[in-house]
Amino acid sequence: MTEIMRDFLKTNKKNVVTIFSDKYNPEKCTVGYVQMSDCKGTILSAISPEGLYDGCVWRADSLIYRIDIEGKYERYLKEKNKAMAQRIASVEIYGDSLKTILKYAYKSKSIVDISIDESGMQELVKGHIETIHEDGTLVIKRTNQFEEDDGYCIIEQCDIVSLNCQA
Repeated sequence: MTEIMRDFLKTNKKNVVTIFSDKYNPEKCTVGYVQMSDCKGTILSAISPEGLYDGCVWRADSLIYRIDIEGKYERYLKEKNKAMAQRIASVEIYGDSLKTILKYAYKSKSIVDISIDESGMQELVKGHIETIHEDGTLVIKRTNQFEEDDGYCIIEQCDIVSLNCQA
């Protein structure tokens, strides 16, 4: 993402934006309100196609290649979300955007889906963040598709390319 794109996101926090970050699935996008954007990535309070709050998401700066704003779809979702009086999460800032979203997920005990693969070929790491180590290592208590405990996964923060916190 360019500096101009990042500045654009920072100045449009009251508008609904659409971020495209998966060149392998160009129709796939994330829609929501910008919470934070920096050189590491962007945090959105996501909105579902039905206008409902859909958790917080983080996308790596290097993957964001397109931003849409003030289009029909964005205006429609903003009005639908407003009409439903949906609460939009606000994240407390803890340094850079990746540290902020990890701390948010840890404190809220949200189930997270973490991708460490830009192509999307690897399985997502799904579970609760159990420990955030000073050296950048994360310990995640994994859950399976039935929300049952499924062991642990240890990854480095620097390998994360996207993260979704469930609402």
